[in-house]
Amino acid sequence: MKIFQCGQCGGELEERMIDYPISQNGEVIILENVPVNVCRSCGEMWFSSETLSVIDKAASYTEKPRRTKPIFVWSYEEFAVAV
Repeated sequence: MKIFQCGQCGGELEERMIDYPISQNGEVIILENVPVNVCRSCGEMWFSSETLSVIDKAASYTEKPRRTKPIFVWSYEEFAVAV
């Protein structure tokens, strides 16, 4: 198995699946289980060209997702006061 290195800091990359938020016409769409390589040292994320292509297509896709989930929202000002 080949170990990939971070182009930012040289650290080791780890394969993960993440939920990726996409802003689309003022709404947030979550693309679930997106494959990404994450640096164990600096946290930089590296996407394959294939994955980036799918993300780009999802950002302009007009059909509504088949399911929804509630999402919690803080404004910056509200959170700054709360903490």
